[in-house]
Amino acid sequence: PLWLFLRQEYGDIAGVAIPIFLLNMFVDFLGALPTIGKSWSHPETENKMAWLFCLHGNVFNLVAVTEKKGSIFQWEFVDLVWNGWMFFASVLIVSFVLFRPRSTSFPSET
Repeated sequence: PLWLFLRQEYGDIAGVAIPIFLLNMFVDFLGALPTIGKSWSHPETENKMAWLFCLHGNVFNLVAVTEKKGSIFQWEFVDLVWNGWMFFASVLIVSFVLFRPRSTSFPSET
């Protein structure tokens, strides 16, 4: 509904995309909270290898910035926010999964 309202008010301009992008980022953050919480409280229930691969991919995303106007690394706002968030979230979860002690109140999967 917000996207439709902004398009009707302002048309198809780049400025309309930024608020929608930020709203999507907020929703993504809310969706990540349960996984972050579970990786904190019960790290043994998360797959270490899968999260390491996720972190590895996000590191590559950070350095996969396109060349624009002769400059090698020219970040756009959405590049910085999206890739920064994905990197931060995966570092957070990997650090919990690898370095937090196992909980005793939740059965682990073997």
